[in-house]
Amino acid sequence: MSFESLDSHSRAILGVLSFIQPDKIPEALFEPESSTALPASLKFCSDNFLFSPAIENLVTLELIKRDKASRTLSLHRPVQDNFKSSMNPEQRQQAFNDATMLVSTAFPHRDSTVAQLYQMWAGCAVYEPHVIALKDNFKKELVANPKFTVPQAYCIMSNMCQRYLLELRSFEVLADLLDVNTMALATLRESEQTINIQGSLTSHKGQLLTHIGKAEEGVKWLRKSYDIRSRDVPFHPRESAWAADNLAVGFATLNRFEEAAKWHIKARDHFQEWSNHQTERKGEWPAEIMNSMGLGLVWSGQPTPARELMDGALEKVNSVEPYNWAVAASTHFGLGTVERYEGNWDAAEAHFIEAQNLWLQRSRILSDPFNGACLYRLGCTALDKGQPEDAVRYLRDALEVTKKRKTEMVAEHMRGLFKLSEALEQEPRYAEEARATRDEAESLLRQLVPDASNAGKESTYDSLVCILWR
Repeated sequence: MSFESLDSHSRAILGVLSFIQPDKIPEALFEPESSTALPASLKFCSDNFLFSPAIENLVTLELIKRDKASRTLSLHRPVQDNFKSSMNPEQRQQAFNDATMLVSTAFPHRDSTVAQLYQMWAGCAVYEPHVIALKDNFKKELVANPKFTVPQAYCIMSNMCQRYLLELRSFEVLADLLDVNTMALATLRESEQTINIQGSLTSHKGQLLTHIGKAEEGVKWLRKSYDIRSRDVPFHPRESAWAADNLAVGFATLNRFEEAAKWHIKARDHFQEWSNHQTERKGEWPAEIMNSMGLGLVWSGQPTPARELMDGALEKVNSVEPYNWAVAASTHFGLGTVERYEGNWDAAEAHFIEAQNLWLQRSRILSDPFNGACLYRLGCTALDKGQPEDAVRYLRDALEVTKKRKTEMVAEHMRGLFKLSEALEQEPRYAEEARATRDEAESLLRQLVPDASNAGKESTYDSLVCILWR
């Protein structure tokens, strides 16, 4: 396979295509809103009279395919590999940097007024495979050439993709991206290792650990993230608010509720420090922080203030556009927890159903821990209401979710087993299965917490689950 006949424009494009996912490459990747976002070697892409012939040249030579209907490009992996092999180290570095700049610009960036990317999932899904391809290629290049580096945009892009993967609960992919981004950060000049990059990277690491049952370690990273944000000059209270809220969630997951409350208050105060200087919604604080504060309160035995906060959070979500379905779902889940705590089984069930419906209407990810938690809580409320058959059905469905992710969701899986054993005990014909299920739950509990007591209580198992879907 020879590339000698390629002109400089075609070579620049093929260089980019060689470092990203070979399928479903949007032509929009080469069409940023501002031509200033184009690397120097790709400035010609802003002129269709230059860009289109370069693409057609690659198509004619059968190096790439172009689907004009979907406006996507594709190529075979051997073409990618052979073209990369034809480049010297400097050319490979340039092509990687160019690809990174384009994908970083195209990947949706979080609006500074919100903590999540939920409204941008569709765009994230388009470019996430290309971020992962760049990550994999960086690892390979670094092995072959220890002097290989990344542009600052790589770390920014990875941080945004990490946020998306956190929301997807794609924990295994996220863990690898975090590790490689940490390696990449070390290749940047010290002046490029900004507070924002370091603060986000450490935050995502801490949140991941908290979500997968390693909250003790997670809290250390979340505290580090907050400390990094605190050093920013000028100080950005809104970013520190999100960092404080994440740390509060970590402490609440560890059942250190007094510390969680202090950090939730700090999160609220930081956000109000920012909002007090705005022309609209002066002095307000977001539903996300209100809801997570409420979760900490209800699990510390304070349902009344928890309800007040969550009612306020739901009112806020319902009055703001665009509608944040994820926060609405989380708030309904929290209100279901409050209602169940107070013995209002029907109201609790209604909130858990609404939480699940809101989540699945938008995410459609049945294996998500949040969906598993909704199913688990519906099983609990069915048992509360004296409906063991419904409870068994819900709890079996919840276990189907956790079974697929047992290494990440040990606590969630064993609490599902424990509660299923309680439901099965209501039916004499299931007595043998009930005993086996309880034994499995208690065995997992002893593995996770060797000195655990009260293995026959629901709260023992719940206390080990991340507070966000406890």
